[in-house]
Amino acid sequence: LENIFGIKQVLNEHDNEVCEAIQIKFNNDIISGSKDMTLVVWKDHMNCLGYESEQIISAGDEVSAVCPFGTKGFAFGTNGSYQIKIFELNLEEGQYENVYVLGEEFCHAKAINEIILLRDNRLASCSYDSYVKIFSFNDLTKELREDQELEEQDLSVNSIAETGKGKLITGGHGKHLIIYKRA
Repeated sequence: LENIFGIKQVLNEHDNEVCEAIQIKFNNDIISGSKDMTLVVWKDHMNCLGYESEQIISAGDEVSAVCPFGTKGFAFGTNGSYQIKIFELNLEEGQYENVYVLGEEFCHAKAINEIILLRDNRLASCSYDSYVKIFSFNDLTKELREDQELEEQDLSVNSIAETGKGKLITGGHGKHLIIYKRA
């Protein structure tokens, strides 16, 4: 069968559990985030799926969630400081650079479980603090603004997804799913 997967490569750079890995569509970079407080940028220089560690980014805390953001960047959340940070690829330098750190007044109060990019280019994050937060990013001023905060009945929110119809679905310790519809 042609659809059977086999190991092509093992990427070893992290010193602790990898929480998430994503691929940047712009250039096929893989970004992995770990509890070792780093993100690793893996590049496929020869376009033959032979990835090498290209850049190690200090996150400041354990990385808990990573998602693609914009056309050539990513966002990630941390445990400890519960921050969301946005990185973009600097084409001249060939390195990812921090362009925004969410201010403490907008941060979650507990660990961030997941971050997703919505179809309208806003970020949605969920946390053990029982909140879902929706943010928009101004590309010109490089500022993230909280658009909405959804409370989930004082229970941890572990996952969030957007449906094809633009609804949000969340799930967590409440043993149920909640569906949100745009007003």
